[in-house]
Amino acid sequence: MLDSARAIRVLGFSVLAVVASARAGSADPITIPLGAFSGTEQVVQFTVASTQPLPYSEDGATFSPYPGPLSSVIAFNNFLALAGPGTLSVTFASPITMAGFDFFAGLQLAGPTPISAEVFADLQGLQSLGSVNLGSFGPARQFVGFASAAPFTRANITFGVAPAASFVIDDFRFDDVSPVPEPGTITLTMLGLGWVGSRIRRRSRGLDSQP
Repeated sequence: MLDSARAIRVLGFSVLAVVASARAGSADPITIPLGAFSGTEQVVQFTVASTQPLPYSEDGATFSPYPGPLSSVIAFNNFLALAGPGTLSVTFASPITMAGFDFFAGLQLAGPTPISAEVFADLQGLQSLGSVNLGSFGPARQFVGFASAAPFTRANITFGVAPAASFVIDDFRFDDVSPVPEPGTITLTMLGLGWVGSRIRRRSRGLDSQP
């Protein structure tokens, strides 16, 4: 009985250690699909009565001025229009764990557009939690999303478009939901559980074989 209780304690401790190690090894943000959101997330729809330049705030998210030649919320279609390469900083009224938006082309967008994101624990952008390459996106409307295991209050989103190219962001959403672990994290956890289970079986067989 004592050995069984000890084995259970060892198992519990080992599982926690494996999970903690797996999470520590994947601290950088990850890409996520639209389906990762809870369905009750905040969605910035850029609903304005007249065109407004950045900065712009809605539903707890603030979009800082963009360095390109265009950065305005366009009233008649209710989206954020940007142009040229640069980094868009978005800050949040409270910590979140995931964000995403619809991206599609405007004018003179030649070839796929690389997009990346870096997230920060502070509003000033001094405490980086890591960065992620979100992929390259063409002119068709596509969802771009990212999540972090650690909550963040600022995201710097970088667009590698040509100097004369314009593009659009719509339905910018954000949520405070723990992201699904990456496949590597799940695999590492399962391997740890398998190792602990084998150790317990060996110990049990050793005890059973004693006279």
